[in-house]
Amino acid sequence: MMVRLLAILLTVLPQLLPVPARMQVRGGSFKVDGEKRMEWVLDTACNLPAEGYVLDVSRSRVRVTASTEAGLFYARQTLGQLEENGRIPCCRITDYPRFSWRGFHVDPCRHFLSTEEIKKQIDILSSYKMNVMHWHLTDDQGWRIQIKKYPRLTEVGGSRIEFDGSEHSGWYTQEEIRDVVAYAAERHVTVVPEIEMPGHAIAAIRAYPGLSCTKESISTFYTWGTPNIVMCPGQEYMFKFLDDVIAEVVQPHRRRRVQEGQMAAVPRLPGQDP
Repeated sequence: MMVRLLAILLTVLPQLLPVPARMQVRGGSFKVDGEKRMEWVLDTACNLPAEGYVLDVSRSRVRVTASTEAGLFYARQTLGQLEENGRIPCCRITDYPRFSWRGFHVDPCRHFLSTEEIKKQIDILSSYKMNVMHWHLTDDQGWRIQIKKYPRLTEVGGSRIEFDGSEHSGWYTQEEIRDVVAYAAERHVTVVPEIEMPGHAIAAIRAYPGLSCTKESISTFYTWGTPNIVMCPGQEYMFKFLDDVIAEVVQPHRRRRVQEGQMAAVPRLPGQDP
C-alpha cells in the first residue's frame, strides 16, 4: 500500500519537497489567476502546530489556514512547488515541521560571498522551509564582519594572499549584516552568526598579534588545515577582546544567539601559556 501511495505521489506531486506530514490527492486541478479565488486565513486558535498549515485545493478555489505567519509563508512555498503551467493539482495538505531547527550553513570565510549571493541562498532554502542560517563569519582564512572597536580585523584579516599571489578579500559592514538579517526574517529565517575562538583565529591574530601566546606577527596565511597558532586563554586581553567582539556581533542580529566556534585548538606548545 505504501509503495503504491509513493508511486502516485511521485507522479502527481513530483516537485514537492519536503514531503508534507499528510496529504490527499484528488482529481482535477485549479487554474491560477493571480490571487483570485485564493483565501488566506490566519487563525491562532486553529489547533495547528507552530509553522503548520492546512492547504485545501479544489477546482474552484484555494484555501490556506495557519496559526502563524510562518505557516502561511510555508503554504505559499508549497503552492509554488505544486504549480505547473498555471495549474495546481487538487489536494488537501496538512503540514508542520518535525524539527523546529532546520538549518543550513553558509561559509564566506574561505570563499567570500556577496550579500546578494547570500540572499539568493536564503530565497532558495527558505522555499524548502529551512528556517536557520548558520553564518560562518570568521576563520583562519578571513574575518568577514566589521567590528568598529577593532578595525584591523577587516582591514588586515579581511583579505589574504593566495598561493598564486592573487588577493582574496571581502567583508560585511554591520549595516549590510542588518540588511541580510532583516531580509532573512521576512522569509522566516533566523540568522545565527559564528565567531571562531580560540582556534581557527589566524585572521584575527594577523590583525592583532597580541591575541596569541607567542605574540609574533604573521604576514599572511593561506594554509588549509589546523595551524598551531591560537588565541591565548592565559591572558586577560583575549577575554576583553572577545567580550568586545561579541557585543558588536549581536547588535545587527535580532536574536541574542551567537555560536562560538571553540574548535580545533591544538595542544599547548613548549614555552606557551597553559
